[in-house]
Amino acid sequence: MKKIVTLLFIFVFIASLTSCKSETTDKNITFDDDAGRKIMISKAEKIISLLPSDTEIMYALGAEDKLIGVSDFCNYPEQVSEKKVFKTGIGLNVEEIISAMPDIVFMGKMSQSPEQAQQLENAGITVIITEPHTIEETYKWIEAIGMIVSHQKEATSVVNNMKQQFDQIKKLAKDLPAKNVYMEISPLQYGLWTVGKNTFIQEIFDMTNIHNVFSDVESFAQVSEEQVIAKNPDIILSIVGADSDMNASITELKSRPNWNTITAVKNDAVYHINADILSRPCPRLTEGAMEILKAVYGLK
Repeated sequence: MKKIVTLLFIFVFIASLTSCKSETTDKNITFDDDAGRKIMISKAEKIISLLPSDTEIMYALGAEDKLIGVSDFCNYPEQVSEKKVFKTGIGLNVEEIISAMPDIVFMGKMSQSPEQAQQLENAGITVIITEPHTIEETYKWIEAIGMIVSHQKEATSVVNNMKQQFDQIKKLAKDLPAKNVYMEISPLQYGLWTVGKNTFIQEIFDMTNIHNVFSDVESFAQVSEEQVIAKNPDIILSIVGADSDMNASITELKSRPNWNTITAVKNDAVYHINADILSRPCPRLTEGAMEILKAVYGLK
């Protein structure tokens, strides 16, 4: 069971990492979503968000009153605990969602199946597939949600604030020495997975003057222990496990056979970062970038 939950987390993580393009007509909003479908929205009063990133965006825009339900992975902000929870992945109950009578359901391409989306659409529910992979696509999706829920001004403000924060982070990192970093996003027993190019995490590495030792891999990839050892990173960042288990996670990583030859392990430069702030394309990405800076360079 633990393995299934962990693998589901990996898929949700990857899914959270193509943006929706929108245009308004006199009565409707027309969208090209990340599944390549053109859809039209005429009503957005009751929304179910099956992606934590979309849930966070709704709260950031002050549009949480339109949320009638969220996924079992949605845990931020604290007030989200007051919303009705729907299981995601293989546990998704389509009939339960239909009975809630939402106008719109936000879902991810990898976390839910096309068949599930089709069932909802057959019931007259608008399904929007969202999967921003870059920071720019994240901006566009925040603005798109703002348009959907009639919070355009708030969306513009959120995006501008993110841009300002990223600019400040770039300035902080401008003169810092480059570091070779390996990021681990899944536990060893389920196969090592890391992050590579064409992701917003790689963009954060680039803006913080960090060299990702696996920047040559595409998106998210499974790698071997031998590859990690050969890359010999200066710093290891892990998002495996909850914050409450981070000490155990770091201890396990450092105790792996032959990993004591890695510079990061020898120098005790192995750090845990909360997965939520780095896996979700939403306003807290700036917080994730700052946490990376703090871990790699010891900034306060």
